[in-house]
Amino acid sequence: MSAMALASARDTAFATIDGLTGLGLAPTPTNYSVWHSHISGENPGLSRSIQELVARAIPITDEMLSDFWRRFCAPAIDPAGVTDAGERLGRVMASIAESMSGAGAAASGFTDALARFGDEIVAAVRMPDMAGVMREATRRMLVETKRMVENTRGLDGHLRGASSEVQALRNDLEEARRQAMSDPLTSVANRKAFDDRLAREMAAASESGEDLALLMLDIDHFKRFNDSFGHVIGDEALKLVAHTLVSGVKGRDMVARYGGEEFAVILPSTSLAHALGLANGLGAAVKGRRMLLKSTGRDLGRITVSLGVARYRPGESATDLVRRADAALYAAKNRGRDMACDEGAIEED
Repeated sequence: MSAMALASARDTAFATIDGLTGLGLAPTPTNYSVWHSHISGENPGLSRSIQELVARAIPITDEMLSDFWRRFCAPAIDPAGVTDAGERLGRVMASIAESMSGAGAAASGFTDALARFGDEIVAAVRMPDMAGVMREATRRMLVETKRMVENTRGLDGHLRGASSEVQALRNDLEEARRQAMSDPLTSVANRKAFDDRLAREMAAASESGEDLALLMLDIDHFKRFNDSFGHVIGDEALKLVAHTLVSGVKGRDMVARYGGEEFAVILPSTSLAHALGLANGLGAAVKGRRMLLKSTGRDLGRITVSLGVARYRPGESATDLVRRADAALYAAKNRGRDMACDEGAIEED
């Protein structure tokens, strides 16, 4: 880490602790993680939620920061599941090694028995009771051969069982990998998957010179919706928006839940103009869906979203691209919500 980066990290850490102290909150791991993300600006959706509380003079509590951590910062993967899979794999490999060792010992014994059989046959030629000696040697050789066949059969069965267990482990680890990259509520890509994919697409766009656009989307008045209908209904609203977005994109486009009620769509090989057109189409598609309460049939109305799009500029960082798309999203909110703006609206506003 360079001296400048180290100084910046130190300043952010001090600002995080000072901010929590000013709120009268202890710098617990959860509080520190949330406030550090806010101070550093790495999570615009989180910062916007905090800024709304500050603007409304609502005191920020430990419970609020815990809720923000679950919504914006919590990892999706279950470490215990990966640890269990690793331990199971270790047991399988140890068992295979033990069986192979036993098979090696049995094979070595069989080789020795073959050598003894050959010696006995050679010696029997010079003995008076040659037929009897050869008969006894042959009997022992048949016993050793049968034992070797049984050992080989047992090893084959054990290896087949181990192969099945390894395949099951492979499936479990693949599921763990999928969960690690998916948002558990909406099933779209999570923040980690978004960061990884955006980095790859930026590198590809820099190399090929093709366009790359980023769309950021936020549900309008989501907190008011949650307060009115409860978090369970709020979760259903998030699922509805996610499903609508996935249905509205295609090809290499990627939908991700960026945090809270904010989503992102990575649009490879897409110009700014086409990205803005897609944003308008997605906004209309979300608005066209009505939410009905299944238990009573009550109409909960329509959900609207604000959207912002930005075009990748070769050489810039992912943080800069996200901030510009988020600023365009904020411009859409300032202009009345339920609309899409591109990065050109930032300077206009």
